[in-house]
Amino acid sequence: SAVSQRAYSKWTDDYLTQHWGKRPVSVELNKTETRGGPQKEMLFGKFLTDMYTKEHEGQLYAIVDFDQDKKAKTDLDLPDPIRCKEVLPQSVTLW
Repeated sequence: SAVSQRAYSKWTDDYLTQHWGKRPVSVELNKTETRGGPQKEMLFGKFLTDMYTKEHEGQLYAIVDFDQDKKAKTDLDLPDPIRCKEVLPQSVTLW
């Protein structure tokens, strides 16, 4: 379950900003289930700050993939049967 992952408690906004805050992300400007709506590029750290402001309340949404990020993948724990140094998750996406 998600709660059993180290990332669940480790990935606070401060932690994410410290490690990936300068990473550009595509931010959707409203909540929609349909991709392709209005978007803007911003730094991940700014997104994490702005999404809580009154001005942007309920407006900013991002899907951030960590597929190529080894650091992000090391924060996830695999089940015992497949835990070995040769096996890492193929995809890590933060919704």
